[in-house]
Amino acid sequence: DNSIMPIVINGSGTVTGLSVGGLPDGTVDADTLASSVPLGITEADQWRITADFSSSADPVTSNWERNDTSFDKLGTGMTQSSGVFTFPSTGIWYIQYQGRFESTGNSSHVATYLNCTTDNGSNWQEISQNLSSIDDGSGTWHGGTCGVGMFDVTNVSTHKVTLTVSMDSATCKGNSTMHRTGMTFLKLGDT
Repeated sequence: DNSIMPIVINGSGTVTGLSVGGLPDGTVDADTLASSVPLGITEADQWRITADFSSSADPVTSNWERNDTSFDKLGTGMTQSSGVFTFPSTGIWYIQYQGRFESTGNSSHVATYLNCTTDNGSNWQEISQNLSSIDDGSGTWHGGTCGVGMFDVTNVSTHKVTLTVSMDSATCKGNSTMHRTGMTFLKLGDT
């Protein structure tokens, strides 16, 4: 039969002469595919503060909610208890955090800090910070902070993060329908 072509594995790693479905059953299984095919981003989540507050918070413990306006989550998603965030799986995580601030007639220094622990909260370390100031003047003045951190989560039971907000003479703004103050989490890959 002239329609049969030999299977050839070329030096470049390409295979010719193989039709779709041409491998015997069991040759490629789900484990083989999972280990050889990059899946891209498998976890993405976003949490925000829903209400304004006017005192520094280390960490911000209340009024957290998952973004439920324009997004839900990709994958399992983060969990949080009193502002302590737990990761759904080990891996290299990219965390963006931001704060939106408002001051009326006063100058103010504002800051947001990303903190992590690798021993379930016995010791916390600041891994990223962003600082800003709001000028003195009449009327209402606005300011903001935005920063990023990378965290190698090797154990989901012990590796956690929090957000700290520091300010004087200002209000940190929250909202239940848009992201003003909060954090975004992306798992970039395995640890």
